[in-house]
Amino acid sequence: MPEPKLEERIAQLEAEVAHLKSLISPSSTTSNPWWLKITGTFANSKAFEEAMQLGKEYRQSQQEDDEQRIPPYTGGIVSLLHEKLSQEIALQSQQQDSEQSSID
Repeated sequence: MPEPKLEERIAQLEAEVAHLKSLISPSSTTSNPWWLKITGTFANSKAFEEAMQLGKEYRQSQQEDDEQRIPPYTGGIVSLLHEKLSQEIALQSQQQDSEQSSID
């Protein structure tokens, strides 16, 4: 079966896009975002306030555990990466020098 011409393919794609656009209701593109629709839903809710407080306490306890488990880097991660990168560059430079000297 011969492949359709470019113009036919474009016309087909345009028809499909028009169909998809018709499926989207105009109100959904002009209405407020979902987060504005739910703003204030939990206003003056004791259960919500309690849930937020419990979540805060849990996150703080996890941070305290992490601080005890993970030793701090003495020079920071950036300096460790810099040191590793410098070693790699020096090694590549040595290899290139030895290859160049073997050619000469």
